[in-house]
Amino acid sequence: MTPAVSAPLRARTSYEKVSERSADERLVKVVIVDDDAMLCDFMEAALTRDGLQLFQATSALAGWELIKRVHPRVVLLDVLLPELNGLDLLEKIIDWDPAIHVVIVSGDHSAGAVVEAMRRARRIT
Repeated sequence: MTPAVSAPLRARTSYEKVSERSADERLVKVVIVDDDAMLCDFMEAALTRDGLQLFQATSALAGWELIKRVHPRVVLLDVLLPELNGLDLLEKIIDWDPAIHVVIVSGDHSAGAVVEAMRRARRIT
C-alpha cells in the first residue's frame, strides 16, 4: 500500500500551489530508532520507495534530537534502547507532537512491553 504524500487537491486552489512545495516537503518523513544498526538498515531497505524520506538513529537520545530536527510524520521505535527506554521516548514524542504516528518495534516477545506502550500512549493522549 502506497501512503499518501500530499494534502488532498481539493484543499488547493491551483495545481501551481501544490507544485511550489519543495520535493522534501512532499515526502513522508520516517525516523527509525533502534540500537541494532543492522535492523535499521534492513528496515530502511524494506521501506525505501518513492514518497518516503528515511532517517536512522541508534539510540534514544540521538533519535529524540533527530525527531526534533526533521519533524517526521512516522517514527518506528524500539522499546529497549540505551540511555533512555523507548517507552520514555514515546512519551516525549507524544508530548512534543501528538500528531506523529509512532509504531513500536521490539524483539521483546513478551506482551508486557506492548501493554505498557499502549497504557502510556492512552494516558498521554
